[in-house]
Amino acid sequence: IAPTDNNAGTAPDTPPGTAADTGAEGDAQADAGDLPARQRFAAAYDPAPGPLFAVILLDAPADPGAEAAILALPMPVAVALDPHDPDAPRRAQSYRAAGHEVLILAAGLPVRANASDMEVTFDGWFRALPEAVALIDPAEGGFQGNRGLAQALMPFLAADGHGLVTHERGLNPAQQSANSAGVANTTVFRIIDSDDENQFTIRRYLDRATFRAQQEGRVVVMGRAAHPDTIDGLIGWRMEGRAGQVAIVPVSALLRLP
Repeated sequence: IAPTDNNAGTAPDTPPGTAADTGAEGDAQADAGDLPARQRFAAAYDPAPGPLFAVILLDAPADPGAEAAILALPMPVAVALDPHDPDAPRRAQSYRAAGHEVLILAAGLPVRANASDMEVTFDGWFRALPEAVALIDPAEGGFQGNRGLAQALMPFLAADGHGLVTHERGLNPAQQSANSAGVANTTVFRIIDSDDENQFTIRRYLDRATFRAQQEGRVVVMGRAAHPDTIDGLIGWRMEGRAGQVAIVPVSALLRLP
């Protein structure tokens, strides 16, 4: 079970490797096994001033070009992988080695599963992607709007301190369930390429998300790694857009306890 966060509701957990836990590196490594998964497998980053901005890239189905593009990115991202994909474990290791984070895409979650079915499902997911920081609901057809299903999966996330990522729409029963269960969570503000937008439109969306981050202090956006304009738009935004007005961080930095 995840340890109590003394700053619950006010600030995200501090992932290992940030400036907040330098100076006791040996102790931090010794205690790493006691940290919740969302911190234990968090990507290190250099904290910068400004609102927090996190990017999630969906890498499902597998695409060799998308994998190469993610590995070449000059910024930390979280990569959502389908745990049913036989190649996902290999790609997850590559992304982790490159300084990115891994999310489990809740694909094919049995809607009418009993507790035993859920246990088998999550055991398989965690075995496939053992260094994931969080579970993310699919943008369409997921569990987010099913309160009963959302409540049923929370104990599996809480057990080892995994986080939850949902989408910013409606009443979001899944986020409410996460808050009740003490599961750290965050929401995706916008999917930047849902209509196969070109890189210039994507850059405009990212600039809008930057404005949202300045208003709220944090923002998460999501895109598809296999859509070439998504990667090009991200790189263009980082080089010429408003990226300098925010701190680009791994998504684990935005996972908050209620």
